[in-house]
Amino acid sequence: MDNFYIKNKKSISKITTDKYMIGRAVLAAISFNQELLSNIFNGKLTADDMREINKKRSNNLTKINEGIYNRNEIKYIRDSSRKLQRILAAVLYRICNIDENNGDIIKLNKISEQLRIRIDVYNINKEKILSIGSNYLSIISLLINNDNTFMAINNVIAFTF
Repeated sequence: MDNFYIKNKKSISKITTDKYMIGRAVLAAISFNQELLSNIFNGKLTADDMREINKKRSNNLTKINEGIYNRNEIKYIRDSSRKLQRILAAVLYRICNIDENNGDIIKLNKISEQLRIRIDVYNINKEKILSIGSNYLSIISLLINNDNTFMAINNVIAFTF
């Protein structure tokens, strides 16, 4: 399977390659599980986090710190070009005690343990190559490309079909 095919699959969310790539991919995947998403940041955002999220908003301030997300916020969590995804990925790293310099597997392990989720990682040949946190019931799926970048898999059945 080539990268062109992967890039055009609707079941995959493309992720910005930066120091928060793993956090961004996890958040994009989790955004399809509203219950899980609502528990992650509930009461965990600082005043600075809230200020940064609410910057340029005159009304309709975020309620993410209360575990409530509006439709646009869900959309922006899935969109790697939006600052909301970056802010929440940084908060996720803080919640999970992740150092930006940790390796990808260490980051995935810490996220799995802290959020109590199973993280399945697939390669571009649609093969599951890693499963972290196999005791947990909530599952998210990620794709690792040949260049070691990650993407979120929104729908494993559509991805593997």
